[in-house]
Amino acid sequence: MPDRVRAGTVEIVADNLDSPTVSEVEVRTGDLAVVLGEKENLIEGVSGSFTVDLPQGQYVVDCPGALQGRWPLTATGKPPAGDT
Repeated sequence: MPDRVRAGTVEIVADNLDSPTVSEVEVRTGDLAVVLGEKENLIEGVSGSFTVDLPQGQYVVDCPGALQGRWPLTATGKPPAGDT
């Protein structure tokens, strides 16, 4: 999972390989107050995706029920390191 993406339309892809406690993934504002996009019904063995428009800023990827439930995500105006 990248911790930096280019600002704009971002596709979020989630695979629930074997976790019976996780059923969704969300992208939230950095303060967690607003869900900007989500994919629900990601029960064990199911994959899914969604797109979200992210202006430059700080966000959180939230997977309720996961061992690590939250990851920081930064949308930048520049390509992530290694991209051209």
